[in-house]
Amino acid sequence: MTARRPLYAYYYPAHHRTQSGWFEWDLVRAARPWFEGHAKPDVPAWGELDDAQPATLVRQTHAAAAAGIDGFVFDTWWRPDGATLYGETLREAVLPADAELPEAFRFGILWCPVWPRVRLPVGMADPSTGHGTDRMFPFTAADLRALVDHLLPYLAHRRAIRIDGRPLLAVFHAWRLAAELGVGAADAIAAMREHARRRGLPGLYLAGCINGPADVAALATIGLDALTSYVWWPDWNGPARQDYRALTELRVADWARVAGEVAIPYLPSIAAGWDATPRGTRAWDGVRLGFPWTPVVEGATPDAVAAAVARGLAFLDERGAPGDQPVMIASWNEWSESHRLEPCLRWGDGYLRALAALRR
Repeated sequence: MTARRPLYAYYYPAHHRTQSGWFEWDLVRAARPWFEGHAKPDVPAWGELDDAQPATLVRQTHAAAAAGIDGFVFDTWWRPDGATLYGETLREAVLPADAELPEAFRFGILWCPVWPRVRLPVGMADPSTGHGTDRMFPFTAADLRALVDHLLPYLAHRRAIRIDGRPLLAVFHAWRLAAELGVGAADAIAAMREHARRRGLPGLYLAGCINGPADVAALATIGLDALTSYVWWPDWNGPARQDYRALTELRVADWARVAGEVAIPYLPSIAAGWDATPRGTRAWDGVRLGFPWTPVVEGATPDAVAAAVARGLAFLDERGAPGDQPVMIASWNEWSESHRLEPCLRWGDGYLRALAALRR
């Protein structure tokens, strides 16, 4: 296997029916254009796959591996009260499919310390899905250790993504670590690492996801191994319609800015587009800015996304980053936010072919 910098795609495991109150494929199927030229709905070329079925993961991982993607990082919801969401994908599909996955394919975990909204799509009278104290839950240093115990079957798995020899555990909205743990954040994270070692792991590689430069100061010294992002592509406070290639230039500059402010690495995350309008009702007034109606990123063609990935790989190469530090893509399959690499009727398998050409 040719040595190359890893490329990992986030995986959104909401494509099977649960008690969450909404279903990803319902949102995708019901989407409609908001303006002339707005390409909605997206239609999955492979049909509405059930990601709690091993056959789905077998198909997806082989297609991803052929495109030069080295693993999936699974979004994971767990609360200290024991509640979980979408864990069926890992338990009922990923683990049972292990023997049929590409031999070199790996998986990691992204813990989401923010609970999903109970109901989608939202209307104009509802608060933005990006906010809401009902989605936030408290956690303590002891809860972080319990999180390790909950995730142990995946962190200890032979396919676990390892960076610097340690299994990857990323944290979505990592600002919540500082917000919940306060001045004790560094000690809590150190205790979490020690607990992982006591459970037989070689430690943890902890990567905190930021949403922009404003998140950096609170996370720079709490003991993380790296900063990265989930989706940090649109200008969240900018115009309703934004251009993908112009945003690429802004983000490349932002990566350098963040990397210059902290002693730990920044691992670029490339969004394969952004358009969350399927998560909002058609009651939009055409004026209000904000999630889920705006911004809409246009021009996220397969070539544009592959070019952005190339910029991410070059960014780490030019900084002399160790070869196991990866570039991330958001995402393999978050269809209702329109950042996905899976084949669709509009682009066919264009995203996969463009990445395969880049990774040869």
